[in-house]
Amino acid sequence: MNDTYDRKVEQQIKQYENGIDTFPLPEIFHYWSHTYLRPKIQSVFGKESGTEFYASQFAELAQGSRLQNIVSIGSGDGSQEIEITRALLEKQIRGFKFIGLELNPNLVKQANSTAAAVGVAEFFSSVVFDLNKSDLEIDVDAFIAHHSLHHVLELEHLLDLVDRKMSPHGVFIIEDMIGRNGHMRWPETLAIVEALWAVLPTSKKYHHQLKRTMLSFENFDCSSEGFEGIRAQDILPLLIERFSFTKFVGAGGLIEVFVDRGFGPNYNPAVAGDRVFVDVVHAFNESLLDSGVIKPTMIFATLAKKSNRSHCATYKSQTPYFCLRKPT
Repeated sequence: MNDTYDRKVEQQIKQYENGIDTFPLPEIFHYWSHTYLRPKIQSVFGKESGTEFYASQFAELAQGSRLQNIVSIGSGDGSQEIEITRALLEKQIRGFKFIGLELNPNLVKQANSTAAAVGVAEFFSSVVFDLNKSDLEIDVDAFIAHHSLHHVLELEHLLDLVDRKMSPHGVFIIEDMIGRNGHMRWPETLAIVEALWAVLPTSKKYHHQLKRTMLSFENFDCSSEGFEGIRAQDILPLLIERFSFTKFVGAGGLIEVFVDRGFGPNYNPAVAGDRVFVDVVHAFNESLLDSGVIKPTMIFATLAKKSNRSHCATYKSQTPYFCLRKPT
C-alpha cells in the first residue's frame, strides 16, 4: 500500500514538473464557459467564476473582522491564490494571512517566488503539505479548494481536518470536479457520448493530451497514474455528510467531453458549425440535468459548519441532494 501511494505521489509530482498549464483550456471551453457557465454562477453567487468568486466572499467575512487565516487546499503554483490576495488588498483588506498547502515542492517554490516578485509575500505563502496525511496547527476562517479535492485519496481525513479547524463562522469555498472516479463517464452519460461519437467526423476524435485518435470513444480512467480524479465521485456525498451548503451550482456531465483539454482543441469557436454543435450539446446537457437523467460533474459551492444549517441558494431546483449521483 505504501509503495503504491509513494509511486502515485511521484507520478503526481512528475505530471506537473513543467508547471500546471502544460495543457491549457482550449478556446472552445472559454466560449462555452462565458456563454453558459458564468451566467449560472452569477445567478447564485452574484459573481462570475474566477478571482471575485472567492475574493467577494472573503470580503464579507472581513467586514465583520472575521478574516485572519485563509487556507488553500492544493494550491499548485499559487497563481489563483495570489490573484485573490491582490484583489483583497485592492479592497483595502489587511490583517489576513493566506497559506497555500501543496504536495509538490517545485510548485511551492514557484508560488513563493511569484508572491515575492509581485509584492504580496507578506500576505501569501505556500508550504509543502500532504493533504492525505498531514495535520494543520492553526484555526482557519476560510478554506478554499480550487480544483484540488479530486486529487485527494484520503478525503475523509482532509474533510475532517477542514471541519475541525474551520472557525464557527468560517466558510469553505469550492470549485471542483465531482463526476465518476478518474473523470470517467457514468453509464447513462457514456451511452449518449457513444451515440454522438458515431456521427462525428474523425477530425473531432483526436485526443490532444493522449496524442491519438479515438475512432471509438474510450472511457479513459485518468486516475491510472497519479491522483487525477482518484475519488471524485465521493466528494459531494462526503460534503453533504459533513457540512451545510449555503450556495451551490452544479454543471457539466456531458458537455465537457467536447470542450475540455482532450477533444476541445478540435472545435473552433470562430467556426459557426463548431459553435452550433456546442450550443446544442449544452442545451441537451441542461435538459438532462433538469430532469435528473444525468448528474453534474462540476460544483461551485460555499459551505459552512454543519451546525450552521441555513437556506441554500441554488440554480433552479438543483440542490446538492438532487445533484448527488450514487455509485452503482
